[in-house]
Amino acid sequence: MSAKGTGSDDSRPLRLLVAGAAVAAAWMAAGPAPAAAVPRLAATVPADTVAPAVADTGARHATVPALVDQIAGTTLYLQAGMEAGLAAGDTIAVSRDSTGAVVGRLTVIAATAARSVVTFAGATFPVTRGQILYLRPGAGPPAVAGRAAGAAAVGEPRSGEAAAGAAAGPGRRGAGEEGGLTAGPTATGRVSLDLDLRRSVTTYGGGDPVSATRTFATPSLWLQTAVRNLPGGLSLDASARITQRISSPSIVDPRTAPEIYEASLDRRFTDVPLDLRLGRFYSPYDPFGGYWDGLMLHYGNTFGGGVMAGFEPKRSNQAPQGELPKASAFLDYRSAPGAAVGYDGTLSFTAMRPTASSGLSDHTFASMSQRLRVGRWYLTQDAQVDRGATGTGWTLTRARLWASGPVTKELSLRGGVSRYRPYLYWMSDSVLISYRRDEARGGFTLRLPGAWLGADAAVDHDQGVGTGHTFSGYLGLSRITPLQLGFDGSASWFTNGTTRVLTASAHFSKALGRVNARLGYDLYRSEAPQGFWIMSHAADLGLDVPLAGGFHYSILGQFRIGGGLGETRLYTSLSKSFGP
Repeated sequence: MSAKGTGSDDSRPLRLLVAGAAVAAAWMAAGPAPAAAVPRLAATVPADTVAPAVADTGARHATVPALVDQIAGTTLYLQAGMEAGLAAGDTIAVSRDSTGAVVGRLTVIAATAARSVVTFAGATFPVTRGQILYLRPGAGPPAVAGRAAGAAAVGEPRSGEAAAGAAAGPGRRGAGEEGGLTAGPTATGRVSLDLDLRRSVTTYGGGDPVSATRTFATPSLWLQTAVRNLPGGLSLDASARITQRISSPSIVDPRTAPEIYEASLDRRFTDVPLDLRLGRFYSPYDPFGGYWDGLMLHYGNTFGGGVMAGFEPKRSNQAPQGELPKASAFLDYRSAPGAAVGYDGTLSFTAMRPTASSGLSDHTFASMSQRLRVGRWYLTQDAQVDRGATGTGWTLTRARLWASGPVTKELSLRGGVSRYRPYLYWMSDSVLISYRRDEARGGFTLRLPGAWLGADAAVDHDQGVGTGHTFSGYLGLSRITPLQLGFDGSASWFTNGTTRVLTASAHFSKALGRVNARLGYDLYRSEAPQGFWIMSHAADLGLDVPLAGGFHYSILGQFRIGGGLGETRLYTSLSKSFGP
């Protein structure tokens, strides 16, 4: 049924949700939890608890390189996704080079085929844009349900909590929850004050060029925290940022932008395998449902199911809204971590019913996601079908099959196929456009003593655009003597008819005592039909300085020129980690 022209009371979904929230809040806070109902503290269990600071020899976990594409506070955007064995909710170990020691852990917030969004799980470590991190997807247990929405705890657990996390995954309770009461609420987290300064000069006009100068100043305050042992057995996860955006000329609106990525209360029961969540969250059970402002109820451990009801936040600024109510029912299976063979799967059905005032059509879709692990080999599959806006017919909008794993201790292979057809739910009509993209991709990773080498090749067919080919390569060196420099570089070449795009980057790193310095260069060149081409060069220098008392300071300077644009950037960040 379409939401348009129904004449129904648009406030009914909101009233129902408010009533449900009131009942759920009363239930969640109804008296103290049983003595054994200690909130889970094992979400940030070290990925390799036996020897957390010893280099992985590769006998257990394959290393996956991931380029840091963007950094937003404590959130990193990586050029590696489900094709590399990553999935939302995973906790992964991270190294600076292919053969080095584990420097920290990241929790996967969300993942697509070739990209992922991650945040720190445990103590933070220096990261700069353009750096290649070496991930070990099989090295850590899945993150605790609900912790993968941008508010994963950032305090490392004590050794006594490691065993609990090793046996706990989404929807499960570890042994650490059955005893060891703490005196009261405990909070772990990170607060960061960032400042991003940019000055750009754009030149255009051909033979009679005109220049336009713009300056931007963007201070922001980030808070990421997890509070455990609250009264009533509650847990709180929160991740938020407030940004002041200043520009000359004034072209940015709004100037002050508060953004809430997660703010949720969680109640886990020990007498029954029940999990109740209220607030803003990213579902750890339904990878296609996105973010929710509402309720989640999940029952079960290894095999379970649940429902979610709420509203879709605004995608432009994460603000709450009442125009896009939605509901979802799902079934999930999570095998115990550590077994030689593991299987994770989710089957979900989601319905979005926009109010008449939104002018949008109903959106109904069903999805399935599976991941089979045999030793260190992964086989992943996901698919989504969407119902047409008219209420008839189903269309396959997403399908992917991917395999990856080691052939030898040094060599790993990966490859798969995918199909994508966008569903534009925000369009009043023609939500299913004729565009379709099919892709086949494959590659390898070769680990050598003190070095790492990888390459990928892909062919894609875009309906109405043509067939494109992409070739990319990566190289990492742990130490270059005699200066003891680290190096990572990458390059890619894309062609589609007369369109050609070349990108390349090279970054050097050097430890100066406790300070880590990085120097990098990036090249971009594109050539379009009719001989139109753009070339740009960028250089950056960054320093990461750990300070006393849990403070950390980072500074990055960058200069870019070419393609009619010159830009100078200075980025600084002062952060403080807190917690037991």
